[in-house]
Amino acid sequence: MVGQSPYSASKIGADQIANSYWASFGLPVTTVRPFNAYGPRQSQRAFIPSVIIQQLAGVTKLALGSLHPTRDLTFVQDTVAGLVAVAEASGGLGEVFNMGSGFEVSMREVLGIISEVSGTALRAEEDIARVRPVAAEVERLWSDSSKIKDVFGWESAHKGPEGLRLGIEKTYRWFRDNQDLPGYRAEKYVV
Repeated sequence: MVGQSPYSASKIGADQIANSYWASFGLPVTTVRPFNAYGPRQSQRAFIPSVIIQQLAGVTKLALGSLHPTRDLTFVQDTVAGLVAVAEASGGLGEVFNMGSGFEVSMREVLGIISEVSGTALRAEEDIARVRPVAAEVERLWSDSSKIKDVFGWESAHKGPEGLRLGIEKTYRWFRDNQDLPGYRAEKYVV
């Protein structure tokens, strides 16, 4: 594996260190790679909270980064359920498992769903400060989670277009009901 960005390189490094303890000392290690978790309480630096927080502040022309990349978004409850399933099982030691919804969606489509859920016509304005450098941008992330399903019986409860919309509705409601919490401000771009 080759890290395309410092972030991905650090994740690869962590996986390798953990696997070295499995290989050298038999420490029980199972590597789970969750794909783009989202949901209530997520940091404003992520796409979905950034859009929702700006919309709740009355902003309709949103400052965003690139909208063409696609992601496999996994609702936080599903991510937690997957991690618990792996932690409570005895299989999969020394192996690597992808954990995602299996549904690929562009950030432009996510913006459209949030627009529908919020009842607000949202428009995007590209903010150069939010656009990743070309060499660091991953254009497409999609999870083949068949292995984690086969070994641990886990699959996302929020999958496909309907599951994504349901997860975004839950996320929107949480941010709407908790918009006065410290740290969530539309005028602040969090990096």
